[in-house]
Amino acid sequence: MKATKTMLKASLVGLFLITTTAVFAQQAPPNPVTPISEPSDLYVGTINDDETNVTPVTGAVFFYNPTGTSVALTASTTDVVTGLGYTEYIWHRIGQDGEIISTESETGGTLTVSGLEPGFYRYRVYGWIDDNGVTCQSDEYQDMIFFVLRPLAITSEAGTDAIEQFCLGDVPTEQLTLTSAVAFDPSVEYNTVGGFPNPANAEDFELSYRWYAVNDEDAANEIAITDPANIDYNLFNAVGTYTFHVEVTYASTIKDRETREHAIWDAQVMLAGVAYELTVTPRPGRPTITIEAVTD
Repeated sequence: MKATKTMLKASLVGLFLITTTAVFAQQAPPNPVTPISEPSDLYVGTINDDETNVTPVTGAVFFYNPTGTSVALTASTTDVVTGLGYTEYIWHRIGQDGEIISTESETGGTLTVSGLEPGFYRYRVYGWIDDNGVTCQSDEYQDMIFFVLRPLAITSEAGTDAIEQFCLGDVPTEQLTLTSAVAFDPSVEYNTVGGFPNPANAEDFELSYRWYAVNDEDAANEIAITDPANIDYNLFNAVGTYTFHVEVTYASTIKDRETREHAIWDAQVMLAGVAYELTVTPRPGRPTITIEAVTD
């Protein structure tokens, strides 16, 4: 443990504001590398004052929740060196170059941060101990770096040669092609506080896709599409009108969606600006013959 200082509690905050930036500047800040397929690619997790690399923490990636994203950060209660319990804490929000952006008013061991926008966040905690009326504070600290994922915006198109109607049993020999494009939702920007280098493109991340079709005559049963670039029209072997859809999520290796509805994004496949529909028409049966109006 670094040299322990004894000081008046009132002077602690001022000292933190003056001295911590120089120490932190020697550490590597978050700098994501692509492709981003797991949290370690974002460099999220913990980092101590004497370290230059982040210790990955899988749970340090969050989805953006449009009704409010928040997290509770909890500091340990006991000093592992002395065995004494911390009596108070001080929390700072830290920027990309190590500057203290803000000092939080919370003096307890848990800091709750709410109203989180997408992007990086870095919080630092110090603790001090009141030992028989003497306040002792170490200049050691730990930071937690976490990242809020940006929501996605999906567009999807059918190939311009997509067939829009055929008779049941008279299946086209061509293949249907569907494509999609994924971008960040432009209505939800990254937070700019702290100057962190946020990923520029949605497809910098590993994404998961699910393609399917729905027949309006059997809407409860989705038809799975495994290869959207090469779809055999034989897949649509029942009468009805089919619509096509794609769902996109962040890969579960980055953040498991579980049951979060706000962490799945979908789009209906379009063609020339309108929803693409494929109608399979029933083939008529044979006509029957009757004898009428006989003149013999």
